[in-house]
Amino acid sequence: MLHAMLLKTYADIAKELGVAPGGEFRRAYHEMKKIPGCKLFLGDRPIQITIARAFQSLTVYELGQVLYHLTTTNPKPLDKEQLEKYKDRDFVQAQFEEITKDVPAFKKIFHVFVDERDKCLAYSLQECVRSVSKPRVLAVVGMGHVDGIVKYYGKMRQEDIVPLLFGP
Repeated sequence: MLHAMLLKTYADIAKELGVAPGGEFRRAYHEMKKIPGCKLFLGDRPIQITIARAFQSLTVYELGQVLYHLTTTNPKPLDKEQLEKYKDRDFVQAQFEEITKDVPAFKKIFHVFVDERDKCLAYSLQECVRSVSKPRVLAVVGMGHVDGIVKYYGKMRQEDIVPLLFGP
C-alpha cells in the first residue's frame, strides 16, 4: 500500500510539472549514450528493501498511527508554485517538523527513506568512482539526498552498508 501511495504521489508531481515520472533518469541515460566509454551505474537501494525496512522499524502502534494518518488526511494536489517551495531546505525542514510533531513515527520512516539511502548512495558513488579508470562520474539523485551524500561520501565502508541491505 505504501509503495502504491508513493508511486501515485510521484506520478501526480510529475504530471503537475509536465514531465514523465523518472524522466530525469531516462534523459541521463540518453545523454550517457552520447559519451564514448561512459557506463551506466545504478546506485540506489531497491525500493522493496526500503519499504520493508521502513515498516519493520515501526511498532504495531506506530504503524497504525502512520496508516491512519495516510488514509485520513486528504492532501490537496500541489501546483508548480507549491512544489517550488520544496527546493528551499528551511521549508522542507519546517514541513518535516510539522508532520513528525503530529505523527512522531514518521521520523523513523524518513530515517529509512532518506538517511539510510544517503549512505547507500554515497557508498555506491564511492565504488563507482573507484571502478572507473578516469574518475569522472555524473550522478543523478534526488535533491533531498545531496546533503547526505556529501556528508557520507568517502566515509562509508562495505560493512556499514551491508546491514542496510536487509531487514533491521
